[in-house]
This record gives sequence, structure tokens and C-alpha cells, in this order.
Amino acid sequence: LAKLAAMPVREWSYKAQGAAIRHIGPTAQDFHAAFGLGTEPRRIGTVDADGVALAGVKALDARTRATSIAWSTPSGVSP
Repeated sequence: LAKLAAMPVREWSYKAQGAAIRHIGPTAQDFHAAFGLGTEPRRIGTVDADGVALAGVKALDARTRATSIAWSTPSGVSP
């Protein structure tokens, strides 16, 4: 989660599409620097983006469950 939180999310456009068509997300270079996935640092593979997103969802779910248990358990009592 720390790598996802630290990665910049920007608005950008492909040179071939022109400035009128905008996209939002990390640049491939930022994604590659954060996760080191794929073979080309100027492209984000869909399977890599999907994998990072799913790993983030799983980490958030685990953190939410742990927080929920902590809030529902009386102090000093283990669940």
C-alpha cells in the first residue's frame, strides 16, 4: 500500500492522440520505478496493473478487517 500511496497519479495524454484526449493514472516510468514489473519501463502491462490493483484491494481488505476487529474487541481481550 505504501508504494501505491507514494506513486503519483497524473493527468496526461499520448503524443499520438493529441492534448485534447486526456488520461489519468500513473506514468509507465513511475509504475516501473515503484514496482519493477514488466519488460518495458515505458509501458504498463495490463496484467501488471491488474495485479497491483488486486494486491492493493486485498491489503485494504486485510487492514479494514483488522481495524474492525480491533474496534469491536474490548480493550485487553484477544479476539
